[in-house]
Amino acid sequence: MGTTYKVKYVAETDAYSQTIHDDIKSALELISDQMSTHRPKSEISRFNKLKKGQKLKVSKDFITVIKFAKFLQKETDGALDVSAGPLVNVWGFGPQSRYNRPPKQSVIDAAKAKVNLNAVMIKGRYLQKATNDVYIDLSPIARGFGVDKMASVLSHYGINNYQIEIDGEFRVKGTQANGEQWHIALKYPNKRIKYLDPRDMAVATSSEQRHFFEKNGKRYSHIIDPVSGYPIQHNLVSVTVMSKNTMMADGYATAMMVMGKEKAMQFAMKHKLAVMMVEKGKTGYKVTFSDAFKPYLKSVR
Repeated sequence: MGTTYKVKYVAETDAYSQTIHDDIKSALELISDQMSTHRPKSEISRFNKLKKGQKLKVSKDFITVIKFAKFLQKETDGALDVSAGPLVNVWGFGPQSRYNRPPKQSVIDAAKAKVNLNAVMIKGRYLQKATNDVYIDLSPIARGFGVDKMASVLSHYGINNYQIEIDGEFRVKGTQANGEQWHIALKYPNKRIKYLDPRDMAVATSSEQRHFFEKNGKRYSHIIDPVSGYPIQHNLVSVTVMSKNTMMADGYATAMMVMGKEKAMQFAMKHKLAVMMVEKGKTGYKVTFSDAFKPYLKSVR
């Protein structure tokens, strides 16, 4: 996935530690073979090359992630749309191109016309294309799925106390060896939350500061609004979401970054989501928590 991962767990013996690590590495490697657009022979790359009417047999995990992507697309009114891959590509954040300037409006319009998740049809274990141009990019949720898959590996070995992380996305369960809760430190400009106690929850953060370029004094983020066809234009710097699994937290965080603060908070309150939002203002940064997030905060300074 082009990043790092970390696993901490409590076990009575370390006899199986190497086997567990090997299984985790194999699980992550398999996900990349299924869902990485950077691999030309991955399932997703082979699907993206299909023509209208053609279909491809894919793994059960791939079907699971696509079904969840379709759910999120409806749930967020299109703020999270994995068929927005053409827009990601023309803005230079895809697997093959690195631009440092905005594309022409005609190029944006042409890419936006290809965004259509309904053109990805599920036929049992097969995915079929309804149009030639539909192109999917699962990066908004595949990493979260990877964290959940790592949790499944640990559960297979009967491990019920762990903390897992891929590039700042966490899932925890149980307690540390000393019986204390697992703690996650959350940082944001000018302030630092000392401890977040997720308990048996997943935590994912979407931030416009991870990948971007600047041109003529303007910043262009890798987070693209599928409706406008442009990188997000509002002042949200990051959104952190807690949920029952990491794929869901991952998808919601990205969707709420697209929505902007007001719509995102309305969405969080409607769905009773635990959310932290960091917004950049004229005089500094403002941090806002949903009511469901506050009980997990342990210390603020």
